[in-house]
Amino acid sequence: MLNEVVIMGRIAQLPTHDRDLVLRNTAVDNTISNIDVYLDSTSMINNINNYCKENDLIAVKGKLKEIDCVLKVYGQKVTFLSTKGGTVEHG
Repeated sequence: MLNEVVIMGRIAQLPTHDRDLVLRNTAVDNTISNIDVYLDSTSMINNINNYCKENDLIAVKGKLKEIDCVLKVYGQKVTFLSTKGGTVEHG
């Protein structure tokens, strides 16, 4: 079974070591306003904070996991689509 998801959105809240990345939905149908993305790597959090700011467009590739009947996104790779210095990938 393939478990892979790619989510694209604008950064609503930058991640910290205590809080995960929050993306604002960019779809036309705004049934889901914000999506929480749980990042496994401290280096991903540091790179997002170094290269991005709120409202930058990024894509997150990851896996879906169900914990306590709640579906969560666990990010494994982040692609910066609009940043201060151009396009950068981190995986």
